[in-house]
Order: sequence, then structure tokens, then C-alpha cells
Amino acid sequence: MLNYQLELPDDQLKEARMGQRTTQHVKDTIDAAANLVGLTESPFVLNAAYKEALSILKGRQVTKLSLADSDVLMEAFDAPAKVAPALAVDAKLCEELIEDGA
Repeated sequence: MLNYQLELPDDQLKEARMGQRTTQHVKDTIDAAANLVGLTESPFVLNAAYKEALSILKGRQVTKLSLADSDVLMEAFDAPAKVAPALAVDAKLCEELIEDGA
């Protein structure tokens, strides 16, 4: 039996159902692979789908920048903020209202 790591969270109530239709060839292939790692079809398929979903989502949650772009971004973070004139007027008005107790 191969060393296989399940990544499914097992501390939650399993109340959602999933079902797929497939060809006999695909089912036989999945069953054979699942048997090699000592699992039944269901946890094997769920684990493979879960790992792939996490990988896809991670690819959407991580932004990779070149070294040059990273430097530009860090310089922008370090630069003093530029306040729009209209926002400065509104902020001053807000401060005055707070000071007056309004």
C-alpha cells in the first residue's frame, strides 16, 4: 500500500451530498488507485477534488510580483498619503462639528 495523505477536514458534520456520473473506465481507474492507497472510492475522490479545489483557490488568492514591481509597491506603501482636496475640506468640517459638539 502506498503512503497517501488525506487532506479532508474531518472535524465537521458531513451533511452535504455530492454525486457524479461517469464512464465505467473512469470508475475502474479511480477504484484501482483508491485500492492502492487503502481507501474506498468516496474518500479518495473527495480528497482529490478537495486538494484540487484548494490549489485552484490558492492560485486566485496569491498575487505574485516581479522584484521590480514589488519595489514599486513597497515604495507606494512607504510614501505619504496624498489627500484629495475635497476630502481634506470634509475632514476639517467633520473636526469642527465634533469640536462644537454637534
